Amino acid sequence: MNIVKTLLLIATAAPSAAHTLLRGNLPIEQYITSESLLGTSWSATDLLYADDNELKPVLENTPATLIFSNDNTVSGYAGCNQIFGDVVISSSTLEFGEVTQTMMGCFGDVGAQERAFSSAVFRESVRYKITSTEDDNQVLILGDAKTGEVTARFVPLPEPTLVDSDWELQGVVLDDGWGTISHTFTDEPITLSFDETTFSGSTGCNTFQGEWEDLSEEGGTYPMFRTTNLVTTKRGCVSPFPMDDEEEHIQAIVEQERKILDALSQDVVVYSIEQDRGGGLTLYDTTVNDDDTVDVGDRMVIYSTPRSYEDEVDNTWASMD
Repeated sequence: MNIVKTLLLIATAAPSAAHTLLRGNLPIEQYITSESLLGTSWSATDLLYADDNELKPVLENTPATLIFSNDNTVSGYAGCNQIFGDVVISSSTLEFGEVTQTMMGCFGDVGAQERAFSSAVFRESVRYKITSTEDDNQVLILGDAKTGEVTARFVPLPEPTLVDSDWELQGVVLDDGWGTISHTFTDEPITLSFDETTFSGSTGCNTFQGEWEDLSEEGGTYPMFRTTNLVTTKRGCVSPFPMDDEEEHIQAIVEQERKILDALSQDVVVYSIEQDRGGGLTLYDTTVNDDDTVDVGDRMVIYSTPRSYEDEVDNTWASMD
């Protein structure tokens, strides 16, 4: 068993609306395409549940994504675990090498969807076809390599954007020289939300709000934004848990709040949105030079898309059988 130690980042992007293609067997020639999948990202609309022998829509609030990188690797996410591996892409088939996944416990509907996703996508050999709907929207169809039975359908994953996005804190990066990610728990969610022109959130102690504008340039090196009129409440932070080191915990909450507000109040804020593992937002230490060039430093704050942790019991990595 190949064990990989890492920290699982959290995920998501909303899947697009389902299309009208029906389940069935597709002739081999229909899968042949000259379009390359490398560098493309997809969101599932339907998955084959093997136990029920039925194609079912993806859960409304739990997307399933498939991302093909330019280095012939692929990653998948269906609401709980991250799945990744190598892939060889021909004109009509996907040949997966060793596939690895995290091993968090996933139960209920999310667990069932993940099992369907793994079975439908990460087979030893998969036929594929890229087609279009009547509205000229692309659709990626996967099928069993032997029978041609449809096992999954995907539409392109929308380009990530801050507009109308909601995030929860994954952690702040400590000034310890190691880039350690720390999350100090509070009695309130630690959030960040954007609409068209304003943003708001909570540090777990105080709430804040302000205005923002996108400074990203098409073809630019970094996406970035500027905030203005940032205001916060002035509530004193308290520890949500009775403990012997309560003062130390309160100080950690205060320091976490400082990191969040410092990141948002920079002259400009360079950021990245990760579509892999379901999605994440990272804010970077950003310096604007006298000649208006931008230097990007270390990560300051890392957010993830809101999700439930009720069914997660472990986050070690293991090779899939």
